[in-house]
Amino acid sequence: PVGASLTATPNIRPWLSSSGEFAFGFQQVQGNDNFLLSIWYVKIPEKTIIWYPEEGRMVPRGSKVELLRESGLVLTDPQGTQVWRSGSISGVASGFMNDTGNFMIFGNNLSKIWSSFDYPADTLLPTQVILRGGMIISKRSKTNFSGGRFLFQLLEDGNLVLNTRDIPTGN
Repeated sequence: PVGASLTATPNIRPWLSSSGEFAFGFQQVQGNDNFLLSIWYVKIPEKTIIWYPEEGRMVPRGSKVELLRESGLVLTDPQGTQVWRSGSISGVASGFMNDTGNFMIFGNNLSKIWSSFDYPADTLLPTQVILRGGMIISKRSKTNFSGGRFLFQLLEDGNLVLNTRDIPTGN
C-alpha cells in the first residue's frame, strides 16, 4: 500500500510476489556494507538479482525505499537525501510484485503507471518486452552494478544488436 517502506538492514523482509518466486527490497552486496535496491529470484540458493535502478547506485545501511502517493518509489539515504525515484508519477494507489518478476505501480483507477519491466537493468525475463530504441547494459562486475562494457539494444529499424562500449565515455 501507499506509505509502505523498507529500510536497508541485513535481515529486512522484502516484498514478495504471491508465489514467493521474486522479491523486491534491499540486497547486501557481497564483501560490502552497502545495499542495492533490487528485485531477485528468491527460490534459488544464490539470490540472483534481475533488476535494479539505473546505474545500480549502492546505498548505506539505514537507507529507505517508500511508496508515496505523489512520487511513486523513492529511495533515500539515511540523511533523507533522495538517491533515486521511479519517475515523475502521481496519484499512486498501490504497488505489486508479480510472479513474472515485474514490480508495478498502479494509480487510483487501477491503471499501471510504472513498471520495472519498462526500465530493465542487465536481465530480460520471460514475458518482458524490449521496445524499439530500448536497451540493457551489462553491469561492471558481480559487485559493481554501474554500467559495464556491453550494450544490448533493439534499434529503431528493428535490428537487435550487441555492442561493446567505452566505460568512461559511455560511447
